[in-house]
Amino acid sequence: MRGSLKFMNHKINGRVRKLINTGKAFSLRYEIHFASKSIAKVLFDSGTPAGNKANSSFSIPTWILNGNKKIKKEYLKGIYTSEGSIYPTKIKKGSRWRIEIEQYKRLSIKNEGIKFMLQISNMLKEFEIITSPPRFGKKQTRKDGSKTIAIKMDVEKKYFEKFYHGIGFDDKFKTNRLVKAIAGKSGGSNQL
Repeated sequence: MRGSLKFMNHKINGRVRKLINTGKAFSLRYEIHFASKSIAKVLFDSGTPAGNKANSSFSIPTWILNGNKKIKKEYLKGIYTSEGSIYPTKIKKGSRWRIEIEQYKRLSIKNEGIKFMLQISNMLKEFEIITSPPRFGKKQTRKDGSKTIAIKMDVEKKYFEKFYHGIGFDDKFKTNRLVKAIAGKSGGSNQL
């Protein structure tokens, strides 16, 4: 799949890749690749981390942390659309819904990942949305032999309406799933 972007009156062509994981929990991700020094510079100058996020320490840029509520909303919407999932797990009395965000960090900088998640959690509190404490998940060995660990946190169903009205997703599937969860309808167990 091809895509293009207009940036500073220049058309920049890119490639979009659809990544499907059909393992234990189905997941769907998209990658977009643009070869543009201009875009890379603007993104880097605005606080976007360069390179592999699992291998680097970073925090939410100060201009976002100190920004107004609209800036914070758009940042949170972007990160939850790209890094988040919404799904139910079966329990004895039905389903337990949650919105989860998960990122991997190299073991040696795992505490930096916790700090980043706490920044997200604190921003969500401004929208009256409370998260679980950040926690460590499964470990993985990457192709290069380095070891990483998942860092994740959840938003429980009782905050879904506030999430819907205050943040939302920029993805039709996730938005539909959120609406179904709020309405009390089953959405299946696939994680997305």
